[in-house]
Amino acid sequence: MPTFLPFETFEESELEETEWPEGEGQTVYTVTYSNTNDQKEEIEYIVAGFNRFFNKIEEDPSYEKVELADGSNALYKMTDFPSAELHWFKDGTEYNLHYTFFTKDEETIKTELIKVANSIQ
Repeated sequence: MPTFLPFETFEESELEETEWPEGEGQTVYTVTYSNTNDQKEEIEYIVAGFNRFFNKIEEDPSYEKVELADGSNALYKMTDFPSAELHWFKDGTEYNLHYTFFTKDEETIKTELIKVANSIQ
């Protein structure tokens, strides 16, 4: 779980476990952190113990490559909906962060998503 979130106060959802339909025994875990000062802002943290989408995302030129503090390569993208994504694959685990927002600038969002990713142990 991340130790940094860009919200002063937040609510954490229950851990959601979903069996991946394309592979027996493959589970995806999701937790959503919602800003309690602004319910329109949230970060969804998704972890899968397998390569769920990362190999397809790597091939998409619309993603920007960024380096995390541990040297991992991640892929970042702003979406049409006011949100951003950060994806990386390390030691057989795929990590995904989806940040939904309405008022912050793109550079701040990118910086905050990277900080969240760097805080995950």
